[in-house]
Amino acid sequence: MNPAAPMPSMPPGVERLEPPRCPRCGGRIRPCVVWFGEALPQGPWRRAMATVGDADLLLVVGTSGVVQPAAGLADRRGIGAGRWW
Repeated sequence: MNPAAPMPSMPPGVERLEPPRCPRCGGRIRPCVVWFGEALPQGPWRRAMATVGDADLLLVVGTSGVVQPAAGLADRRGIGAGRWW
């Protein structure tokens, strides 16, 4: 996506809201998400890898399984360690 490209028009009935602002500095408050292309926070990522590595059962739901690095969590137990459907 080209950041300089104009945004498409919103469909009728959809209101565009500005992000909330910090009461101290006036800057935009960032949502608690990781955007595509950003690195995952290292602490939570290490805990996720350790937790998956210790799991007896892992259900991976609601993903295509191709977006890395999160898609790699399912492989932490090793190929053939469990049953894949």
